[in-house]
Amino acid sequence: MPAENLKEASDNDKIRAEHMLGLMQDLYAIERKAREEDMSYEERYALRQEESLTILKEMENWMKENIIQVLPKVLSGKPLLIP
Repeated sequence: MPAENLKEASDNDKIRAEHMLGLMQDLYAIERKAREEDMSYEERYALRQEESLTILKEMENWMKENIIQVLPKVLSGKPLLIP
């Protein structure tokens, strides 16, 4: 789900777009932590399993709930349809 589409969608449906952007920022924060702490690949994997999976599951559930509430042609619906 390209962040650019979400930023464009924020003009159309600010609440939904900002929620998803916040979740994406949470994922980037985990990656930043791994990089800043110079973690090994094994440590990064463990960190992702521990912290990212919850966020990804929340994203999945949120998209499933919200895809039926937005039209695909509307900017806020477009990112939900991108595989």
